[in-house]
Amino acid sequence: MLNIESRLVRVTSEHDPERCKAEISHGQCWYKTVPGAQYCALHKGDANLASIAKAKTDRYRIEIWQQRLDELSNSPRLKNLHDEIAIIRLLLENILQTCETTTDLIMHSQRIGDLVTKVEKLVVSCHSLEKQTSSMMDKTTAISFAGSIIDIITCYVTDPQILENISGDIMKSLAAE
Repeated sequence: MLNIESRLVRVTSEHDPERCKAEISHGQCWYKTVPGAQYCALHKGDANLASIAKAKTDRYRIEIWQQRLDELSNSPRLKNLHDEIAIIRLLLENILQTCETTTDLIMHSQRIGDLVTKVEKLVVSCHSLEKQTSSMMDKTTAISFAGSIIDIITCYVTDPQILENISGDIMKSLAAE
């Protein structure tokens, strides 16, 4: 790595657009900025570049997470917390299996307590969600149920035009919801 002095180049004009933005005791710094940064090497221009790179990485991660959130929000399994409960319980079981002595249990007590609390909260949330959605169906289940109703109607109504109208109206009703 080059030392800082070898990377410092003085600007020739006070209006140079590449002039370091740092304010020092006698005015603005007279060195050129690190390429892509607002400050020279002396005034942490390299750190500024690292900060810019970190911000770009953070924005990228947020974008990826947002895409994944969008994917998950359309999943009917999103309303099912059973998988999350199982994962937390497996983590808890794994920690408990690694504990061979009372000292190990004491050392892991914080993690164990946190996982037990998380399991409890997920179980309570799961029961609450199941209670709230017990009378609701997702769209796929509703379409399947509508198909079953149409099959039942077919046993009693033999006119194909009437059956076509009934099934069309049911599907329109489902599409509107």
